[in-house]
Amino acid sequence: LHRWDKDTSKYKVVESIEPEVDDFSGYVFVVREHIDSKSKKSTTYIDVKSEILRDILREVLENVKTVSVMEAKPSIEQVVLFHFLPELKSHSEGVEHLRLLVDHIDEAYAAIVERLTPLLQRREITYDLLELLFKPGCHLYTKCLGTGKSRCIVFDAAEETTRKDVTHLKLECHYLDHDDHEFGEVGIELGIVKFRGRKPIHTLEVFPLQYHPDCEGITQNLVERGRKLSQFIGRSSTSVLIQHCKGMAFIMKDGKPLALNIDSRVAVDAALFREMMPNYRRPRVSDCWEDHSTIRTISFSEEERRAELEKFKANGKDPRAITEEECLICCPTVRCFSFTDKIFVECAVGDLADVQWSPASFDRLQIPNDTKEILLSVTTARLSGNKDVVFDDFIKGKGRGLNVLFYGVPGVGKTFTVEATAERFQTPLYSVSAGDLIADHGDPLQLDMTLDRIFKIAKRLNTILLVDEADVFMEKRASYQGSHNRLVTVFLRKLEYYEGVLFLTTNRVMEFDEAVLSRIHLKIKYPELTQNARRNIWESFLSEARTLQGPSTVDPSEIEHLASMKLNGREASHNTSSLRLPLASVENTQVTFKHLVKATKANDKFVGEFKNSGRMQGMYT
Repeated sequence: LHRWDKDTSKYKVVESIEPEVDDFSGYVFVVREHIDSKSKKSTTYIDVKSEILRDILREVLENVKTVSVMEAKPSIEQVVLFHFLPELKSHSEGVEHLRLLVDHIDEAYAAIVERLTPLLQRREITYDLLELLFKPGCHLYTKCLGTGKSRCIVFDAAEETTRKDVTHLKLECHYLDHDDHEFGEVGIELGIVKFRGRKPIHTLEVFPLQYHPDCEGITQNLVERGRKLSQFIGRSSTSVLIQHCKGMAFIMKDGKPLALNIDSRVAVDAALFREMMPNYRRPRVSDCWEDHSTIRTISFSEEERRAELEKFKANGKDPRAITEEECLICCPTVRCFSFTDKIFVECAVGDLADVQWSPASFDRLQIPNDTKEILLSVTTARLSGNKDVVFDDFIKGKGRGLNVLFYGVPGVGKTFTVEATAERFQTPLYSVSAGDLIADHGDPLQLDMTLDRIFKIAKRLNTILLVDEADVFMEKRASYQGSHNRLVTVFLRKLEYYEGVLFLTTNRVMEFDEAVLSRIHLKIKYPELTQNARRNIWESFLSEARTLQGPSTVDPSEIEHLASMKLNGREASHNTSSLRLPLASVENTQVTFKHLVKATKANDKFVGEFKNSGRMQGMYT
């Protein structure tokens, strides 16, 4: 209860009415006005004295989080009782104490109801009546801060507040979130900035779900999305959920959401997200009203989050058997790692789909069958986690990974072999280039930290890791190359302790570093493509070369002519994939031999001029 303190000239909260002023014990309830000393805003409270009335209110308001009805003499905001007037009336027959309360609420809000009713009939509202639109426990419709997707939350309480000269109605709400294993309630605050005149309810940034123009349809969609999310939760701690995300995602940067449109395979892993992004926080309301934005989320500490999750778990909530209402208020995003973008993001649940793997691509590899069998054997042993297959060095923790090196001229299938191997095992490929690793001017300390991060993510997600164009780490160290030597030393040390599957590719190394080579379990050289290999590559690419008018019309004799050209696999791919669409679409035809020859000649002209300049000599020795 709020009592006036003469000494401080402020109201203070006291636990109960002091005996000398508790002269109202014979009353059913007492109406009390509280005027805030700063805002001068008046709030009406109902102090319940009757035990009969108290017991009824305990039943009616049982699920209202912001009301404490378990006290002997509870004090309740009058506006809360107005929201539950229909429920109170249904209990009032033959209960004199409750009838007195109902009559008082009816009388107190008679003039307001006279204004409110016609507005609601037109599905409109004014700011001064806005608080009466939100009933504690009702479902609210709004949009996800980062993705703009629809979402639903549960309303708890409202309070008008002013920050930086902006007055708004602050709404305290909650929804269900998860940590990959169980659900728990998470708080969220939203706000509606003060406005003039009337507004259609559905144009507010947040409003009761019942006023959505397509309430039934949006409810069904949100329930289905929540059910989909529940299937992600409660998996084995050793399994990694891989999905394909095509659509909206976001990441918080400088306290604000940075929206991303991604098309990538992602690993859904909230625990890894928090481990690798320990300082990641959604913005607090108090930090974000400068731009007069109207919807903001509160970040909870890890302790608060764990406490909520434990509480939810203690209630015996099976994440795969949640109710429709619980599905409705599920978080609209999941925390993921994007393998294409190489960053942690929050992805919209509705934009996730099962991955369409291409295991047959491994069979199309233009490498000897013996090499394929070796790759399959060693990769299977490492990815399966078979304890009978030991990779350990004499020193515990060293040499437990599988390191494979592919070397040879460009365009002969080194990178494609790694990609096809990942598809064959239906395992995500985490690909980085040596350029990414030494982007910070070749700083050894930064390389150490970057490798730590990459190796940790790759091992945790059980991926196949590819370091493409790893020439700088494979080349022999020399006494006069101090900066290069330091990079190789860092890479060598990290390589010794990596426990996952690592592939490296290199094009230009003149002489390999023996210490690095000694850590490589399998070394495979890729020779230049034979005409037979080029024929198979052309056939494979052309089988996919479709336009709106149909498949390619290149016949076997024309394919043989193409195979006689000394193009590598990447050049053949560019000619069929990158150039076929513009060339064929201009003529509104299928891909023909003429289109491929035209593209090849255009590239040959550039290569010829480049060779004549002498700049290609010795590039790929």
